Amino acid sequence: MAQPGAVHGCHTWDELCAALVRLPELVGLAEAILGREVYVYQFKVNFKPPREGAAWPWHQDYAFWSEEDGMPAPDAVNIAVALDDAHRGNGPLTLLPGTHRLGLLDLPERAARSGHWRDHVSADLAYTVTPERAARLSADHGTRTLVGPAGSVHAFHPSLVHSSTDNLSDDRRALLLITYNAVDNAPPAPTRPPFLVARDTAAVRPLPDPRLTPRTLA
Repeated sequence: MAQPGAVHGCHTWDELCAALVRLPELVGLAEAILGREVYVYQFKVNFKPPREGAAWPWHQDYAFWSEEDGMPAPDAVNIAVALDDAHRGNGPLTLLPGTHRLGLLDLPERAARSGHWRDHVSADLAYTVTPERAARLSADHGTRTLVGPAGSVHAFHPSLVHSSTDNLSDDRRALLLITYNAVDNAPPAPTRPPFLVARDTAAVRPLPDPRLTPRTLA
C-alpha cells in the first residue's frame, strides 16, 4: 500500500477554499461547539487513491498540537467534509466515541519525542495510541465509522482516538478537514510551519458565498 497523501493550507492560496472556511454553516457549527470565536488552525485534504491509499494508525490529533505546538487546551474542533463518497471499503475514519474524555494516551517520554514536522504528516506518526489500548477502548466504547455521500459533514473533538483503514476499493477517498481553534486558545510560540499551525489567529468572520450553498454541502 502507498502512503496516504495530503495537501495542507489550501485556504491560504485558493480562493474557493478561503471562502469555504468562512462559510456561515461551518463557522457557526464550530462556534456553537466551542462557545466562542474561532480561527482556522489547520486546513488539509487527506486522500487515498483506489487500491493504494494506506491506513492511518490510531492517534489523537491534540497530542501533536499540545506536545509540538503548545496549544493550551483541546478547545478546538475538527470539521470533516467528505469530498468523495465514503464507505467501509475505501478507508473511512473510525472513531472511538467518548475517548476524548480520557486525556492524552501513550505519549512517549519527552526525550524520545520527535521534533521534525515530517513525522507528523505521514502514516508513520510520532504520536500514536497503541493497538492494544485501542482494542481495549474499542471493546469499552464501541466504534463509529464516518461513512456517507460526498458532502457529508462531521465534527469531532481533537482528543478523540481515531484511525482509518486501507483503501481496498476501486474508489478514491478524499476528506477535507478544517480545524477551528478558539481564538483565546492559540499556541503562544509555535515553531512548526504555518501550513500546519496557522499564525493568523484573527477570528473568522462568516461570509456566505453563492458557490457554496447549503445544497452544495448537503
